[in-house]
Amino acid sequence: MASGSAFSNVLKAKEDLQKSPEQLEQEKRSILAQRVPQLQLDGKTKEDLIEKVRFDFANISFNVEIF
Repeated sequence: MASGSAFSNVLKAKEDLQKSPEQLEQEKRSILAQRVPQLQLDGKTKEDLIEKVRFDFANISFNVEIF
């Protein structure tokens, strides 16, 4: 099974080499847009954003400590 996976990786790399830099950049942007949610800044002040980051960071650290 590993050899099939390696072969598919080689084929994917070959396809990528045939793409223009613009095509690769567009694909990268598309993938990032799917994985990273848009940041909603409408009407938020600097203080609001700082508070949101503190709150989110506290939640993330709390979740990490639990697990």
